[in-house]
Amino acid sequence: MSERRGVLLKLVAPLGREPVREDGQYVVSYDPDYHLPDGSYDGGVLVTTPDPAQATRFSSLAAYALWMSGPSCRCHHWRPDGKRTRPLTHWSILIS
Repeated sequence: MSERRGVLLKLVAPLGREPVREDGQYVVSYDPDYHLPDGSYDGGVLVTTPDPAQATRFSSLAAYALWMSGPSCRCHHWRPDGKRTRPLTHWSILIS
């Protein structure tokens, strides 16, 4: 049995979208509350890796919760359409 426990969170590009660097990469960390020094918000800080051995292992629930997370600040918590801001949902995910 494997000594490593937990699941990996891989970001999968949705069809029809222009590719971005993080497509196909594994999540190392994500801080949805990070704001740029000028106070603006561009989705937080996401650290990824193409190497699954360097990725963080999560419980299944923690992986899903991270994918669904968003900023806790009142200034960026809601999108203009009234829905919650959840930057990682920009991708589909593969939990393995």
